[in-house]
Amino acid sequence: MTELAIWEKRLIREWRALQQSPGKEFQGSRGSHKASRVSPAPAADRLKKLPGTYKFDNAQATDRRKNTPAADRLSPAELDRAADRLSPAELDRAADRLSPAELDRAADRLSPAELDRAAADLLALQRGLTGERRLIASAYMDEGRRLGAYLLFYWFTSYTQTRGMLDMALRALGAQNSDHKPEGITAPGTARSGLFYEDANTTFRILDLGSGPAPCSIAAADWFSGMNKTIAKNIEITACDQSILSLSAAERLADGAGYRLNRVAPWRAGTDPIPEGPFHCIVIGHLLNELWKDASDRVEQRAALIDALGTQLAAGGIILILEPALLSTGRDLLALRDWLLGHRWRVLAPCFTQKACPALTQPNQTCHSDFTWKVPRTVQELERRTGLDKDLVKTTALVLSRPGTAESGTKDRVHDSGQPAEIAEAAGPDTTLGTGGTSGPAKVTGHAQSAEATQSTDTAQTAGPAKVTGSENSVGVINQRGPYRVVSEPMLNKAGRTRLILCGDEGRIPFSAKLGEDLPAEKVFKTLRRSDAITLSGAEQRESGLALGKFTQIFLI
Repeated sequence: MTELAIWEKRLIREWRALQQSPGKEFQGSRGSHKASRVSPAPAADRLKKLPGTYKFDNAQATDRRKNTPAADRLSPAELDRAADRLSPAELDRAADRLSPAELDRAADRLSPAELDRAAADLLALQRGLTGERRLIASAYMDEGRRLGAYLLFYWFTSYTQTRGMLDMALRALGAQNSDHKPEGITAPGTARSGLFYEDANTTFRILDLGSGPAPCSIAAADWFSGMNKTIAKNIEITACDQSILSLSAAERLADGAGYRLNRVAPWRAGTDPIPEGPFHCIVIGHLLNELWKDASDRVEQRAALIDALGTQLAAGGIILILEPALLSTGRDLLALRDWLLGHRWRVLAPCFTQKACPALTQPNQTCHSDFTWKVPRTVQELERRTGLDKDLVKTTALVLSRPGTAESGTKDRVHDSGQPAEIAEAAGPDTTLGTGGTSGPAKVTGHAQSAEATQSTDTAQTAGPAKVTGSENSVGVINQRGPYRVVSEPMLNKAGRTRLILCGDEGRIPFSAKLGEDLPAEKVFKTLRRSDAITLSGAEQRESGLALGKFTQIFLI
């Protein structure tokens, strides 16, 4: 069972617990109404004989099945669908023929009626967070139905965004997991030591600001404990939020996973003090865009907050910032990125450059990330009922480190390119690598989303191709270049060439190919999507950028 499937079961149980108490007045899309006590209860909750409380006798159940009404012979799936039209007595009789495993599965699925109710709450929540965004900066998760809708939908996406960005940072540093650590990985105070935390004798501390029910910090805890199972039982989360109800849910969820969670509530970002560190990982999920959102100096104020958090980082610690994948919020985060790079911060992901972001040179460009995922069953059902689409998980995000943090005073090495040495060296030497198009570290499973709806880089034009400064041979072939992040989906130009936009130390560069020419690297080129990380060898120099040629090789990082 995947981790998301395990969390789906836990979140359904938490959602049901929230439904059992009358809520506050709930502002839906058509006015307010009272959140009422759920009646009737879900089928599995109405069955009196729960798993572990009785011995299942298959022979007796078979005999009963031959002599009982049709309602008593329902399969688990039929029972689930019929939950709201069966009487308690009928459900009690049906329990006699379900195995403990079947009862357990029924308890971990939402009935159609429950899904309909959750979908209505989700739409009301979504409308409050978009458009005029009237719920932003309020304690909206102190209302049980809003919190419940968040748990069944947005919790999964924030969890996936967090793990996706940590994976991206890890792969950018040239390693896949703790069994493939590059030489020198545990040098104290470096970004590498932060991602490959190994000290099982010290509590691994995570700070989650604006945590809500803690999807980001729990995802980080799962990720780091997966990297090193020896620290799994020694992880402590400090979760800060103004919603006491959401922090109560967070504490129960963390406890169920074996993590200690300290609640700081009510906590208001920007005014209340930051908990004392040092912390090994600080996560800020979808919070910054809510702070000082109408102030002309909002970027500077947010930068001051990040700088203050930097003083609470442990040696080698990282900060992960997630923001909505919108043009306005994305550009604000990129402006914050540039400010931080001028003040001793480094970007580990998604960027392969420590220079100013080239997306900010054009008014309608930004840089987002997408992650593919196995969509949980509950999310699929809510998508179908609401029309919301989460087939790809999108976010504007940064993974940051600060050399010489906390007590170590150690500084990360810097490559001649201005990048952290770990990132520059992960790309390999400036020579052609191997003979296959897929050599090197494993392919990252995410794709970069560049802008919202009608203003994506699929249609946006770059300010002109950046000059490629790699060595060039007599036929205009550029030797080893990169690393680059793909920041667009494939685009077909008027000349019939398929073009991608790459971003690296030279800026944003078009990389095109005339498909159908059966060039050696064409198959790999056709698989590239947003967020893929690559290096190139033997790319041809064209007036409009780089092009796929007969000597070109593409290496996936």
